[in-house]
Amino acid sequence: MKYSYVVPVVILFVLLAFIFFPSQNSRILTISTTTSLYDTGLLDVIAEEFMKDSGIEIHFIPKGTGAAIIDAKQGVSDGLLVHSPVLEKDFLEEMGYNRKVFAYNYFVIVGSDKKIEASSATEFLMKVAEYGRQGKVVWVSRDDKSGTNTKEKELWKMAGLNYSEIKNEAWFRSTGTGMGKTLLYTNNIGKSLPAYTLSDIGTFLKFKKDGLIELEIYVNKGEELINIYSMMGVRGKKEELFMEFEKWMMDRGQKIIAEFGDYSQPLFYPISMADEKTLMWIAKYGFFEDNRKLTECPLEFRKGSMGFIEVESYAD
Repeated sequence: MKYSYVVPVVILFVLLAFIFFPSQNSRILTISTTTSLYDTGLLDVIAEEFMKDSGIEIHFIPKGTGAAIIDAKQGVSDGLLVHSPVLEKDFLEEMGYNRKVFAYNYFVIVGSDKKIEASSATEFLMKVAEYGRQGKVVWVSRDDKSGTNTKEKELWKMAGLNYSEIKNEAWFRSTGTGMGKTLLYTNNIGKSLPAYTLSDIGTFLKFKKDGLIELEIYVNKGEELINIYSMMGVRGKKEELFMEFEKWMMDRGQKIIAEFGDYSQPLFYPISMADEKTLMWIAKYGFFEDNRKLTECPLEFRKGSMGFIEVESYAD
């Protein structure tokens, strides 16, 4: 009988501890993100510096953009760092807020052999399909519903080819995985047959410098290759902490992004560095229409005091 009072007292102390000494978990943000950001090591630096400045710990979950968004829908994460405007718009309307474009770079077509020469991405892909059907080359696709895969589908469409159909042809290989592993696969296939893939420039440069691949860049020009990175919160999930992180990313984070890496060129460009021409490209391919303007985040999905970019029109 003397133990009958012990359990209630212990429970009472535990409850009081939770009330007066909140769990450290309340100072942790879980963010689902694309592998093209994570594989470069940039997010490790961002997490470390943000922790120093704010005391808030960030756990990143790297996946393709499509899978990252599924995480957010299932309540796994408090926010997203992704790069697929089409998928982002749907999520924003469903359960997102405060979409901010924080960085950009460019997609590139890379490969193991200079068998194909072209002046644009669409011309290059047309030749890949032509030579592929002749058994001369191989195309490697992430085929994982990521931001890179979404861009690839857009480029195939611009080239007059149906992605759903060509992916079943013998020259088309699917990895179903992230950018790093796709580059490694392309590099391996390329030792026996010319092989090509679409990559973000950041992951490519990182793997190239580390000596993991021998691939070269064959197409890196054209506004259609711009790669736009955005962040947004998940409604009802640690909104105060996420908005603190968002403001930090648009301030000190911009300098960290600009200075990250020691490569032949920047892995990422902060949005704060975009000139007028680049901003028009970003608006054209990564903004949404709202009240006769193009904006990174429509008015109805904005929270707090964050400022948002709006433009009247974009260049053709």
